[in-house]
Amino acid sequence: MLTRRIIPLALAGLAGLALLAPVAARAEAPLPLRKATVGAATSWFAPDVSPDELRWPAPPTDGMKNAPIFGYAHRWKPGQPIPNAERVQMPLYRNFDSDDPKWWDQQLDELLFTRPPLIFLIGRGCTKPEDRNAFAGPGNMCPYKLRMMVDAVRRNAAEDAARFALFVDTGGTFALRRAMTRNGPERLDDARSSDRDPNTRFDLSDTPDSSGRTALWYFWDATMKPWFDTVPKEMWYRIDDAGTRKPVIAFWGITHRFTGHRGNTTKLLADLKAKFVERYGIEPFFILSTAWITGDPSLAERPDLVGGVHGWFQPRFGEPTGAQATTQWSGEKWQTNGTPNGISSLAEWNGRRWGVTIPGFDCGPQCNVPSVDRRDGKSFDLALRSNTPATINLIEGFNGPIEGTAIYRSGRWQTPNAYLEILRRWNDPASRSIRLQAEGADVTNASATPRSDNDFLPREGIVGDQNKGEWKLLVTKDQGFSFKRIRLTAGEYDITIRSTASRAPASLMVLLGAHTSLKATIIPPPDATTPVVQRIGAVNMPDGDVDISAQVITGELEIDWLMIRRRRY
Repeated sequence: MLTRRIIPLALAGLAGLALLAPVAARAEAPLPLRKATVGAATSWFAPDVSPDELRWPAPPTDGMKNAPIFGYAHRWKPGQPIPNAERVQMPLYRNFDSDDPKWWDQQLDELLFTRPPLIFLIGRGCTKPEDRNAFAGPGNMCPYKLRMMVDAVRRNAAEDAARFALFVDTGGTFALRRAMTRNGPERLDDARSSDRDPNTRFDLSDTPDSSGRTALWYFWDATMKPWFDTVPKEMWYRIDDAGTRKPVIAFWGITHRFTGHRGNTTKLLADLKAKFVERYGIEPFFILSTAWITGDPSLAERPDLVGGVHGWFQPRFGEPTGAQATTQWSGEKWQTNGTPNGISSLAEWNGRRWGVTIPGFDCGPQCNVPSVDRRDGKSFDLALRSNTPATINLIEGFNGPIEGTAIYRSGRWQTPNAYLEILRRWNDPASRSIRLQAEGADVTNASATPRSDNDFLPREGIVGDQNKGEWKLLVTKDQGFSFKRIRLTAGEYDITIRSTASRAPASLMVLLGAHTSLKATIIPPPDATTPVVQRIGAVNMPDGDVDISAQVITGELEIDWLMIRRRRY
């Protein structure tokens, strides 16, 4: 029995939910459920729910083109010390290990919560690119490891939602050559202390190093080719370039650790483009940092090689401002109009603007650069607002806590989902679809249980799956969870739940804001264990921020997620 009623209470989180009196549910005939598997998840479906509704929808097209830069170097296991833990913004999850397939499920959920149009997956190179099963590379980010992301996309039925581009971390490219030439005369280990000595730097020319490898090998054979051989074509993000949709490759800077820029970077990019076309049959779209053009100004005459240019970011002291400076190439050098705001940048190239944004910055004494105050998310929101003209806006450090740029779920924020929600608002201004994973809620009140998968989520009531990164929150009478300050635009929304009432029907109340609620009877599955997907009801919502909460009134539930989906927009 579905009911909708207005509740004249100003609820303050889950504590307020206890004020609601239980409502008796009328007995009904059992719904004719049908069983289906979507991705790797098997569910029972109510008659009015299609299995296709469990697939993540395609990204919005009317929001910002914010592109998180995603790293996978993490190997943080429970009980292991974390360097600089007092400064590092730790994730919500205690077992943060990219060698675990479940880590990729959890990270993909956080990425897709933000509804990104594209995601940059870092490539630092592979030490054995001839072996696709060897994941070894600088910083644990050999692109062959990205098969774990591809598998996660398929497990989670996110093929329509996930679009990826390559971010070449040139610092990793340098580290790879340093490893390959460690016994040679190059002395790349001394790059920091002897940066004027060309023997301590990465030579960008065609001259082979002491291992017999040229610059092209490090960029193509060890990085680009493994990445695009691993990520399937249907998952590539493609940008429109004069009517041709091209896969995107962005590069970090060519710093003082590199030498031989003039003429050689132009040839390097031309060779990379030719290799790409030969192997994949389509031209790539290169986005370079301004440092590439500074080092080799001849690139400014090659729009066929340089599709876009970003200015990275320059942390500076003081409170970030809303003003945004734009960097332009004058024909001889880069000129910046205005004062950089310290948290984002915009660069003009080929009639378009290209941005970079950070939520904050705190790299500690090792970086010797200013920190940027997050101001509880205000800095991030300000930086995104100033970069709305960007064709693509790179978001540095989605899960990079070492430099203080992480935006994943963390207990260090005012609410764990605070930064994900800020990014979602800019990516999906119409609030088309929001999936709220119960175990990742801002506030949980759940049952302690010996089945808790506490190696992965240090919260009571977490029920884990041994084979897939799928967790549920075990809640009983007067328990539940809440997501804070979720932005909804005016419209009608369907509310769907995936949960398991293993013993008997359970009664659930879902609240959107202080005055709107839906009550539903959650039916148990025929086999007692497989989750049931059923529609709770529909509500009309005004524009604004609301707390979205769920509370069990009677019975016991293992809740996977709530889906809030707008009907028309």
